[in-house]
Amino acid sequence: MASIRLPEIELQEIDEPLTAEAAAARTCNFYEFTVSKQVWRYVDRFRPVPWTLEVGGLVAKPRTFDLDDLLKTFPLRSDLSSSLRGSLAMVVPWTASVGGLVRKVEPLSSARFVRFESFHRPGEASRQTSTVEPWPYVEGLTLAEAANELAFIATGIYGHPL
Repeated sequence: MASIRLPEIELQEIDEPLTAEAAAARTCNFYEFTVSKQVWRYVDRFRPVPWTLEVGGLVAKPRTFDLDDLLKTFPLRSDLSSSLRGSLAMVVPWTASVGGLVRKVEPLSSARFVRFESFHRPGEASRQTSTVEPWPYVEGLTLAEAANELAFIATGIYGHPL
């Protein structure tokens, strides 16, 4: 995949100062790599591309999206998000792609939940060789939560692609 250039998007106002980019980049939780907040020290073997998002299950139109599909198919928007991670609160400018992903795959009337499942590549994410946590990581939302206009799939941060 060629390098992706995210469009400039006007950020919404928020009453908190923006977190410094370096601080946000170096403080995150990805237990696939480490339990410390210094994930950047452990990701040298990780290959983020090719990257895909597979949607299946109780939908009329199952589909696999790659990052280019998400960026082309769904409107981009910016979101300033304030999140609390332990004792550290951050305000970061996300670039997000959504705008109808749930509608696009046409959930069946029997669908109630959306299951998110992370990647599982122990050769690239060293903690995935451990049996302490179940891998891959799984999270869920109700269908209503996933279809909410405030829900988003982050595709970039600080104007850079993830």
